[in-house]
Amino acid sequence: MYSGNKIEFLKEAKILIEKETLESSIKRKTQHMKYVKNQWKGIETNLEHKQKHQLGCTAEGHVSHILASRMSSRPQGWSREGLEGMTQLRVAISNGATRLE
Repeated sequence: MYSGNKIEFLKEAKILIEKETLESSIKRKTQHMKYVKNQWKGIETNLEHKQKHQLGCTAEGHVSHILASRMSSRPQGWSREGLEGMTQLRVAISNGATRLE
C-alpha cells in the first residue's frame, strides 16, 4: 500500500486471504481489502502529500531531552535571565562544548 501500487496491493491482499482457513478471518480480511480499495484515491493523495512535504525534524526530541529534563524534572522558579543562561549552557554541553565564552 505504501508503494502506491494498487494492483500489487490487491494481489498481496488476495494471497493473504487465500491462506486463511477460518471463515470469519476470510470475511474480515475481505472487508478490509474492499475498504482500502474504495479509499485508494485518498491513500494516493495522502502519500503524495507526504512525499512533497517531508516536514520533520528532531527539534521536539531535543527540547525534551536537553531542556525539559532539567527544567521540569526538578521544577524551580526561573527568572528570564536564569532560564536563558541555563538554556545556553544545556545546549552548549549537548553540542560538545568544553568551555563557554
